[in-house]
Amino acid sequence: MVDSQHSLPLPPADPEVVAAADLGSNSFHLVVAEVRGGQLVFVDRQKEFVRLAAGLDERKRLTPEATARALDCLGRFGERVRSFPPGTVRVVGTNTLRQARNALDLLEAAQRSLGHPVEIVSGLEEARLIYLGVSRSLAGGRTASGGRHRRRVDGADHWRRLAAARS
Repeated sequence: MVDSQHSLPLPPADPEVVAAADLGSNSFHLVVAEVRGGQLVFVDRQKEFVRLAAGLDERKRLTPEATARALDCLGRFGERVRSFPPGTVRVVGTNTLRQARNALDLLEAAQRSLGHPVEIVSGLEEARLIYLGVSRSLAGGRTASGGRHRRRVDGADHWRRLAAARS
């Protein structure tokens, strides 16, 4: 397991393929992209509804059923990214994994399934990553000054986040 206070493996100088996985409270996402001319070209996207938060019991522990759903999904994700070089895959866990008292058990098994470190990010880092993803992926509408307004509301993790950017 890697937390956001520790360094992650460095990617090769010019990776050809990179991937990112988001282990969210409701769903897990995996995106794979080829690096072409300094641009990312998405070649694969996978999303599975794992309902991890629904598997937190009254003691803030993940139930065996929720853990099994998560590991089944991560096994499929691992089939796609396990062979990628170190540093080319970033895997982040969010709110439910921050809350779960037994998250370490799941994270160790997740690392084995994926072949890459899993990082539990802070709420602030999670918001920053959402902002970066949204601001880079949405064309947005033009503002009067010629800039672009981009907005995204993410209702995951039992709270609302609004990322707005003006470029």
